[in-house]
Amino acid sequence: MEATAVSFADQGSDSVVEFCCAECDETKEARFDCENCLKFYCEECIEPHNKLYKKHNSFARGGVNKWPLAKKYMDFLERCEVHKGKQIEFICEGHDKLCCNTCVLLNHRTCDVKLLSESVINKPWPGIRKLSTKIQHIQGQTKEMKANFRSELETLEVSYIQRVHDIRDVRQKVITALDMLEKNTLRELDDMKSCFQESLKSNIDDCTKINADLHMFNDILPDIGNKSKELQFIAGKKIMDKIQVSENISMIILLKWIIQ
Repeated sequence: MEATAVSFADQGSDSVVEFCCAECDETKEARFDCENCLKFYCEECIEPHNKLYKKHNSFARGGVNKWPLAKKYMDFLERCEVHKGKQIEFICEGHDKLCCNTCVLLNHRTCDVKLLSESVINKPWPGIRKLSTKIQHIQGQTKEMKANFRSELETLEVSYIQRVHDIRDVRQKVITALDMLEKNTLRELDDMKSCFQESLKSNIDDCTKINADLHMFNDILPDIGNKSKELQFIAGKKIMDKIQVSENISMIILLKWIIQ
């Protein structure tokens, strides 16, 4: 049976066991790997194993280059990033894309797709040093971009707060201006009302006086016919003057309403 890396996290604990002993408690961390058995062993189980299989080659954890990758790293490398849970098995030569069987079925059916086991034979390995240098360079750039984005985020927050303050300040100024406009308009309206009231009351008084005088003249008319010419003339003159005044007042009132 081929040795595989297993990740195990103890319940209630933050510790993670990446390689478990194949012979004893599966939660016990392995410290040795047998190249022949393809199994992991803890410190207690490796001794009887070595006595029983003296020709087997076992490597301590320090010889990490002889050990398989931990499960979390294997999953990280072998799992398709698009279709979770699917294992990468192919490469599309035309698009230079790693693919799982679902990728091939959905997006690369008409492409030049090859099995990884066949394709890697002619693929050069860039080398650990070159890849590590590139990774460190990209990490540096990413770190710098992250810092810039955070700075822009802080600037955005400050700008947002300032804009909100400006909007509320303008709002308050508008409210103050509207309050002042309302106050001035109401004052002008009150003055206009008072002016109209005085004018209307004056017109009412004039109409009352004219009506009283005309009523008096109307009472006099039946008795003035047999009086002297001078008295008739005076009565006629006053009546015509009063009628003229009444007509003038009516015309003035009408003009006022038209102008207003």
